Amino acid sequence: MPHRLIPKRDNSVFSQWWWSADLPVLAALAALIFFGMLLSFSATQPLAASLGQQHYARAMPHMAYALVALALLVAVSFLNADAVRRAAIIACAACVVLLVATLVIGTEIKGARRWLNVFGFSVQPSEFAKPAFAVAAAWLLTAAGGRFRHPASLAAFGLCALLCGLLLLQPDIGQTVIVIFIFGAEFFVAGFSPFLVAALALLGALILLGAYHLFPHVAERINIFLDPASGDTYQVERSLEAFGAGGWRGVGLLDGQIKQKLPDRQSDFIFAVIGEEMGFVFALLVVLTFMFIAVRVLLKLSREPRAFAAVAGVGLLTQFIAQTFVNVGSSLQMIPTKGMTLPFLSHGGSSLLAMGLGMGALLALLRSPHITR
Repeated sequence: MPHRLIPKRDNSVFSQWWWSADLPVLAALAALIFFGMLLSFSATQPLAASLGQQHYARAMPHMAYALVALALLVAVSFLNADAVRRAAIIACAACVVLLVATLVIGTEIKGARRWLNVFGFSVQPSEFAKPAFAVAAAWLLTAAGGRFRHPASLAAFGLCALLCGLLLLQPDIGQTVIVIFIFGAEFFVAGFSPFLVAALALLGALILLGAYHLFPHVAERINIFLDPASGDTYQVERSLEAFGAGGWRGVGLLDGQIKQKLPDRQSDFIFAVIGEEMGFVFALLVVLTFMFIAVRVLLKLSREPRAFAAVAGVGLLTQFIAQTFVNVGSSLQMIPTKGMTLPFLSHGGSSLLAMGLGMGALLALLRSPHITR
C-alpha cells in the first residue's frame, strides 16, 4: 500500500503502526514463512506417497500453523512495550506450570518428556517458554540497573535456573543451551560488570561440560562429531550428500532424491532439502535473509534509548540467531548434530506459533516514534 494513502498525521491505530513498524524486517519474516509453506510440500511428499495420500496431505498442517503464526506475528507487533512486558510475564509463569506438568503427565518419546496433549493437540511448552523468558528476564535485568545484588537481578538468575532445571529434567539440552545464550546476551547488554559477564560465560561452559558427562546422548553426539567413525553419522552424511547433489542451482523443487533417505528432512534437516532442490545459490539467499533480519534489528537496537526494549530485543534476536545457527550448522556438519527447528521453515506447530509470537514481540519493541525507516 503506498505511503501516500496512509497519512502520517492520522491517529488511527493502523496508521501509527504503519509508520512505526519495521516493514522490511516484517517483509523478510513473511517471505520466510511463505517459503516454508512451499518447502513443506516437497519435504513431506515422500511420506505422503508412502502412505498413499495426496502429495499435499502432510503439508496442510504446516500451512495452517504457518498462517496462524503470521497472523500472531502481525497482531503482536501492534502492542506497545508495556503490553509486551505484561503478556510475557504472564506467559512465562504459565510456561513454568506447563513444564512441570510435562514432567508429570507429558508424553514420553525416546526417553524424554517434552510434549503435552492439550485439547487433542501436542504442545511443546519449552518453545513458548523461550520468548516469554527473554522478555521477562529483560524486565528484571533492566530493573536491576546493572547491580548484581539487586533483588531483580537475583530474581532473573533464579528464573533462569528454574527454567534450565525444568528443561534438564525432560531432558532437553538444546533448549537449555538456547535459554543460557538468551540470558547471557541480555546480561551482557544490561550494563553489568564485565567480570560478572565473564563469570556467567564460565558458568555456562561448566554447565555444558557437565551435560557432556551426565547425559550419554550428548557425549555420543560430541564424540561422533570429533570422530565420525565412532558412531552413526547416517543423517548428516545424507545431508552433505544432498548439498553435493544440488550443486549451484539444485535439481528442482519436488525432484530431490537424497531427501527421501533423510528421516528428519521436514524438521531438523530442512536446510538439506533446500540445498538439494534449490541449490547453493538459493540456500545462500536463505542464509542472507536471516542475516539481513539480524543485522537490521541489531542496528536499530543499538540506537534504542529504552533499556528494556533494547535488552528484550537482544534476547529475542539471540534465540532467532541461535536456532538458525544450530539447524544450519548441524546440516553442514559444522557442529555436533542437535535437533533444532529452522525458524519459520521447519515443521513443528509449537515452534512456528512460538516463533511468531516472539518475532511479533520483537517488532513491537522496535516500534518507536523517534526511529524511522
